[in-house]
Amino acid sequence: MTASEQGLQDIAEQVDRAIAAAERLEPEARAAAGALRAALEQFHKVGLTTIVARLKADPRGKQLLFDLVDEPEVRALLSLHGLIRASATSDAVPPPPLPAAPPPPKPAPISAVIPLSALKARGSATPAPRVEQGWLPGPALEEIAETRPYRLDVRDTSLVLVRQGGRVQAYRNECAHQGLPIDGGLIDRESGTITCPWHGFRFDCATGECLTAPHVQLEAVPSRVDGGIVHVKVE
Repeated sequence: MTASEQGLQDIAEQVDRAIAAAERLEPEARAAAGALRAALEQFHKVGLTTIVARLKADPRGKQLLFDLVDEPEVRALLSLHGLIRASATSDAVPPPPLPAAPPPPKPAPISAVIPLSALKARGSATPAPRVEQGWLPGPALEEIAETRPYRLDVRDTSLVLVRQGGRVQAYRNECAHQGLPIDGGLIDRESGTITCPWHGFRFDCATGECLTAPHVQLEAVPSRVDGGIVHVKVE
C-alpha cells in the first residue's frame, strides 16, 4: 500500500469514527450535524466543478486532469462529488472521459418529514394516497431520477432509494464495505449498478448484492409504489 493509499485509509477510518459519534447524538444535534455536512459538501462541489470545467476547456488542462485522476486521493474526491464515474477497475486502466457536472441535488421533499395525507389541499379532488400501518410515505416516483440515488430520512433512519423504471428498491444508507453513506454514489443504468463513492464498491440495484465482494450486500428495506408515491416500511 502506497503512502497515498494509507493516507486515504486513515481518513476513511476517521470518517467512520466521526459518523459513529454523530449517530450517538440527540436527534436535533444529529440533524444539525447532517445539515452542516451537506452544506460543506455542496460548497466543495461548486468549487471542484469550476476547477474541472476550466481544466476540460483547455487541451493541456484536460490531459493534466486525466493524469490527476490516476492519483487515488484525487479520484476518490471527484468520485465522491459525482464529477467522474467511480470504477472498481485497476489503476492501470485509463480513467473514462469526464461527464458534464451533474445538477445539484434536490432538497428532500416535505413529504419525507410530514405524511402526505396531512398535506391534502382543501377542496382537492385528488384522493390522499393509501397509507397502511407500518408503511411511511416518501417522495413521488417522478422525483426520483434513474441516474442518481435518492436519500430519504425517516424515523432516525437514513435510507437510499434506487429507481429502475416504475420500480423502486430501498436500502439502508450504509455501504456494506465500511458502513459509509452511499447516497452520493453513481448509478449506471446500463449495468443496473450503484457504485459507492468512498471506495468504489459496486452493488446490483435490484438485489443489493455486492459485485465487488460477493459475500456482502446492501440491507434491503421493504418498499412499494402506491398512487405514484413511494412508501417504505421501517421497523
